[in-house]
This record gives sequence, C-alpha cells and structure tokens, in this order.
Amino acid sequence: ISSLPSCLSTLAHLVSLQVDGNPIRSIRRDIIQCGTQRILKTLRERDGTAGGVGKGKPDGRKGSSSSSSTALKNSLFTESTFPDVYQMRKGRALIVCSKGLVDIPEAVFLDALEACVYNVDISKNKLTSVPSGITHLSSLLTELNVSFNLLQTVPTFFSQFDKISYLNLSNNQMTDLPEVVGLLVTLRELNVVSNQLKRIPDCVYELRGLEIFLANGNQIEEIDATENGLGALKRLATLDLANNNIKHVPPVLGTLKNITTLELIGNSFRQPRHQILEKGTESIMSYLRDRIPQ
Repeated sequence: ISSLPSCLSTLAHLVSLQVDGNPIRSIRRDIIQCGTQRILKTLRERDGTAGGVGKGKPDGRKGSSSSSSTALKNSLFTESTFPDVYQMRKGRALIVCSKGLVDIPEAVFLDALEACVYNVDISKNKLTSVPSGITHLSSLLTELNVSFNLLQTVPTFFSQFDKISYLNLSNNQMTDLPEVVGLLVTLRELNVVSNQLKRIPDCVYELRGLEIFLANGNQIEEIDATENGLGALKRLATLDLANNNIKHVPPVLGTLKNITTLELIGNSFRQPRHQILEKGTESIMSYLRDRIPQ
C-alpha cells in the first residue's frame, strides 16, 4: 500500500489502523508511528483543505468552523509546528516554545480544548500579545507561561481565567500590570522577572492567595510592606526583589512571618549590609525586626 484514502477519516468507529511496514509515501513515517488517531487526523486535515465536498465526505459534511480553522492552521504552519490532540491529551498540556511565532491560530486552542489541556506554555516566541484563542481554555487553565516574548501588557480577557494558579510573565517588556491581574484570586505564583517595572503593581496586593512573587531584574524603587501592600498577602512565602533599584528596606518587612525566602541582593540600599544578606532570609528578617521603633 503506497497511499491511504482520505475517506478513512470518516469511519467513526475505526479505533485501530495498522499500516506500518507498507511503503506509504503520502504520510510521513513519524506520523504513522504516532498511531491511529494521528493518522486519521492527518487524513481529515488534508481532506478539509481540498475545497468543496469531496469523495472523502460522503455524508456531505463540509465547511464547519472547526475544519475551516484547521485548514487555516495548515496553510500557515508546517505540520510539526503544533502538537496534535493526541499529544496534548497525554500531558494535558499545550507546549509551543522557541518557534519564533508572532501569533497562534485559534484552531490550536480548539484542539487543546478537545484534549482538556490545563497547562499552556507558549514561551520563547515573538508574541506581542497573548493570542485571544486561549479564552477557549478559560474554564480549564491553571498554568500559563508566556515568558520570553514581546508582551507589553496583559489583556482584559485574563479575567476569565478563574482557575489559574501559576502565571509566568517574565522576560517581556511590561512597565506595569493592569487591574485585571488583581482579579486572578486563585493565583499562587506570579513571575514578572526581567521586565521594566518601576514599582510593585497595585494589583499584586489584591492577590490574597499569592505564595510566590518573583520580580528579580526590574527597576523597582521601593517596598510597600504595610497592610495595604505586601502585608496584605498573608500567604506570601517567597519574595524575590533582587537586582532592582530599591534604596530603602522598611523594617516592617521583617514582621511578615510567612516569608521563608527573601532575595534582596543587587539593590542600591546600604542597610542591611551585604554580609547580612548573604546569611539568608532568617538573618535579614531578624535584622529588620530589631530596627522597628519601640
């Protein structure tokens, strides 16, 4: 057998298709090795780009939004750019890193929805905005990594992510975070390392369940440790403000007893001294508490 007809993809009850060992040239060998569902998906996609109702569609089904978006996806990207439903279902993850992408088609997120994906990693691309197609996963998404892109802000549709617990915005071009981030009340870890923040955004103080806040390598100038600032984050355990422009460390920071990891090295303040910083979090917090006016 040298080729497979696209009409095979219309056999709804076909669960096992064994064609390995045949000299098939119409489908790549790596696709065949991925198994039945991958082969059928490839046949469906090729049939969907043919235009009109072909012989592979005896029941006349054609022109649905899903097949149209799949056709668009195939016309713009190579077959290996994005994982298929089978691959995503195995890890419940959509991982598309280091592809140089400036956008991601809606069809990719529709496939991710079918695979019940809750983890999306689209880091190390050239995205200037978060693709709106990700909203299809709003009821599932718990982890999102958009680091190492060209993002300048967070879109308002993030308010739909009512289960998200991990958000990585590091290594982008953000000078502030919008209020919508403060609505992500399920967030436990927020990473804004290596952006262009000059202060800790007010929305961060609304994240009452936040446990880890990483803001290394920005231009932050001050620390608000009052009850309206970091003091409002009763679960905060890790605070990384190293390599910023902080000129003063308020003694009240030492009263935030849940903090077990505090990174402050690489700032412009003179106290605490570098020797104390090197001793670790416990020494820093003790030093700060000792300087609270009695």
